[in-house]
Amino acid sequence: MIYHGINDLWANHVSLADFRPDYSHLDAWYKRNLILDNCVTCRIIYNRWIYARPPPRLMGDLSTFPSEQIFKRNIMKLIGAIREDGATTILMSFAWNIPVDYTYEAFQSNSLGYRNPENYDRWPAELWGPPEYVREGLQRNNRIISELARTEGVLLIDQETLMGKSLQWFGDPVHFSDEGVERFIANIGEFFLAQGLFRPASSEIDSWKSLPADPRGI
Repeated sequence: MIYHGINDLWANHVSLADFRPDYSHLDAWYKRNLILDNCVTCRIIYNRWIYARPPPRLMGDLSTFPSEQIFKRNIMKLIGAIREDGATTILMSFAWNIPVDYTYEAFQSNSLGYRNPENYDRWPAELWGPPEYVREGLQRNNRIISELARTEGVLLIDQETLMGKSLQWFGDPVHFSDEGVERFIANIGEFFLAQGLFRPASSEIDSWKSLPADPRGI
């Protein structure tokens, strides 16, 4: 099962001239080759003295998404590797929730409706960029996931649709509440059951049925 995250969006916070397909513009450790992977001294020299570039800063005006094609290429590479192993690929779209009335101030004041009473692993959308940029980037990545599921003939669990936009499932724009974690796992279990991929114990089915009802009736 492949569930992509949001962190690819960080890669776009550089000029097109500075963008690197291996994301090495983000960190020296992303640069990989035979020498750097097998020589500790070479790695130290490269990281400390040759790389020598500051990490990219979040840019406020983002109109291009060079990571989009890299993301697609990497997912296709994973699908190919899984097939070579004789295994089955299951893609999952990425569930997220940035309300239309989202602002940084509203997020910080806990007035949007996210459910995270302990503020566990709680981050604003601005960690990855301006909210509109984050929305657009996640939509682009999810379109790629859906496209590859169709063109490559692999299974898809559409978590974005199944989780919906009810804030009860989310503790922040991309991390789940406790209820959301259970819903996410149940979506996987129900998919496996519907596809005949396993037969769960009756007690597990009963636990899924006890989850809070999805507000859209799914």
